[in-house]
This record gives sequence, structure tokens and C-alpha cells, in this order.
Amino acid sequence: MRNLFRADLGRILKVPVIYVASVLSLIVILFEMMDELINKGENATAYISGFTSSLSAPYLALFITVPFFYAVFSNELSSKSMQCIIGRGLSRDKLIITKFLDVAVLLGFLYIFITMLCLLFADASYGISDRQMYNLLIFIWMRALRYFGYIVFSAMVMYLTSSTAAGMVTSIAFALIFKIIFVLMEELFGVTIYDYTFDGMLDWAYSSIETGAFPWQFIPAIAYLLAGLFITVFFFRRKEFEF
Repeated sequence: MRNLFRADLGRILKVPVIYVASVLSLIVILFEMMDELINKGENATAYISGFTSSLSAPYLALFITVPFFYAVFSNELSSKSMQCIIGRGLSRDKLIITKFLDVAVLLGFLYIFITMLCLLFADASYGISDRQMYNLLIFIWMRALRYFGYIVFSAMVMYLTSSTAAGMVTSIAFALIFKIIFVLMEELFGVTIYDYTFDGMLDWAYSSIETGAFPWQFIPAIAYLLAGLFITVFFFRRKEFEF
């Protein structure tokens, strides 16, 4: 499994789109942060607002999840590489786990750079307290967890439908559409759905962290994530391939 992980990650790191997406994401975050500092003054509130608003922007989710999903999964079905790997004796479970480890490593590297950007530009004159910085760093890594979830759910759809396009559409929907639909349903019909979704639970958990409460909402959020992993593995085990 280690050899497969290294080989697959090496292949993914040769895909230019992940570098374009990463650089573009860092530029967007930096631009939003500087814009807030210019318009609202050089203070802690403006600095934190610039980071959180840029990280929460739907277009940033699109810049990250879709290219990363494409880099990791785009050739899985068309190239028949899965059949070759399974034919050599590697279990299907390990194959799926390897793909999700690839995603975790890619997101981890990107968010390390985002964290470094956050710490590097946090000038002492802004008056950012230790608690504010702690909450901001938690917010940053919760976005990484959120986007990891988006890609997991998109991969689940891809494997269930045997369609890379379906997975791509799902990743776009998570980035741009689902939250808007759930919020509109609540405003128009009074139906509260968003708070109990993967996104909603993570938002709720962060609000608990900000207020000093225990973020129990992480438990159902992680349960959603594990359910997506389990469903993917379960159906992939039963998938028939032409060798």
C-alpha cells in the first residue's frame, strides 16, 4: 500500500491544475485580507474578517475542491488503472483508502501554506489576541476538513455511478449550490435543513468553539464523513470490472 501511495501521489503531483488552483487560492486569500485591512483599518477585526470571508467564499471552495478532485480521480475510470492494481492483488479497501490519503495530503500541504500566510501577515500592530489567533487557526483547518468531506462525497457519487462527470458535478454542487438551496428553503418555507448537514454541523461546531462551549457537533459531522467513506468502500467492493 505504501508503494501505491507514493506512486499515485507522484502521479498526482505532476498534474499542473493543482498548482494553479493552490496559487490562485493563496492569491485570493491574500487579496481579500489586504482589502479588508485597507477598507476597515489595520486591526485585528479587519485581519480576521479578511481571512474568514475569503476562506468561506464559494468560489474558493470551487478553486480547491474541483481541481483537487480532478487531479486525484479523473483518470480512475477511463484509464482502467484500478483494474490493473486490483489484478495485482491489492485489496479494494486499500485502493480507496489510498485515494483519500492522496486527497488528505494535498489539502494538508495547501492548508499548511495558508496557515503560514496567516501567521506571516499577522502584524503585532493589529492587536490580535492569542484567543483570536487560536480561533482563526481552528477555522482554517476546519475549512480543510470541510473540503475533504466535499471530495469524499463527490468520490462516493463517482464510484456509485461509475461516472467521473457525476463526481465533478457533485463537487461543484457542494461548492456553489447546496448551501444556497438549503438556506432558501429555510427562508421561503421555514424548513431547517442546513443546520443538520455536514456543512451546518461544522459551522455550528465552530460557533461553539468561539463561545467556549464543547463542539459536540463534530461528532455528527465526522459521522457523515465516515458514512461517506463506508458507503464508497461498501459499493466498491461489489463493483464488477472488465479485466
